[in-house]
Amino acid sequence: MTWVAWRTQRPQLLAVLGLAVLLALWLATTGLGMGYSPTWKYWTELDVYVLMALPPIIGLVVGAPLVAGELDRRTQRLAWTQGMSRRQWVGWKIVVGAATVVAASGLLTLLTQWWVTAVSISPLSNSGGFTGVKIQPNVFDVTGVVLIGYALFAFAVGAALGALIRRPGWAFAAGVPFVAVARLVVRSDLRAHLVAPAVVSNLSGALSNKLDHAWVLVGGIVPDGRTSPPPGSTWGTPYPGLTACVSASKDHSLTGWSHCLVANHLHYVIRYQPESHYWALQGLEGGIFIAASLVLLGVVVLAVRRIPA
Repeated sequence: MTWVAWRTQRPQLLAVLGLAVLLALWLATTGLGMGYSPTWKYWTELDVYVLMALPPIIGLVVGAPLVAGELDRRTQRLAWTQGMSRRQWVGWKIVVGAATVVAASGLLTLLTQWWVTAVSISPLSNSGGFTGVKIQPNVFDVTGVVLIGYALFAFAVGAALGALIRRPGWAFAAGVPFVAVARLVVRSDLRAHLVAPAVVSNLSGALSNKLDHAWVLVGGIVPDGRTSPPPGSTWGTPYPGLTACVSASKDHSLTGWSHCLVANHLHYVIRYQPESHYWALQGLEGGIFIAASLVLLGVVVLAVRRIPA
């Protein structure tokens, strides 16, 4: 059955593996060029956006036709008349497809980990562009185990939509916004809270060395005894007493600013995710997408059982 699953999915699987090889060659070439040549000019942020999009594309290319392709051609009937249950049929197809997706995204993970390091030590990292700090959102999205989670999630989305819509092209088209929205929600609303952020406070507003290589979430002035704004206010809420104190003061140095903060019972707070939280966030976010993938693959099995013979 493994051989049959391979044969029926061979075009998609070979396309994904070929894409992974081409990307590997590109990353190796650009990584070596950026790491050793001060005149390398080919790196742009477009590379990062491509790397963000690639795992979902890999997953959807393999997942969308997993069931829908067979249903579209009506070739599933032959397998179901050969003494094979529907659960076995779809199970083997899922195993082969998921293994290919994991292999391709795993290779991509190893390459991007090395590539980011090469970028961070290149002359470009000092030009105000790419810093190579992995906790930052753009870099976080193209490194670590989350790439495997993203690819598996897209694979499961494509397979589930394919089993429901029964048209591979439409399943792929519907899967793109579905995966994009899920990624955006997790990145924008959930990731920062998966691990409790660290807090730094002072009376000057000066950045602490604790923020080196950190992902700064939010910061501002709050009353003493608090690490977040009180109810009904925000990080940007003005404090009239502080404004008046600063305006009246003839000392505009950090010392004068600190004096006004103390006089108004205020202090400056920054909430951030330190670089040490990188792997914890990677594991939790990757786990969320893998868990969602298992649920969606369960939907695939249930949908196949309900398909008319």
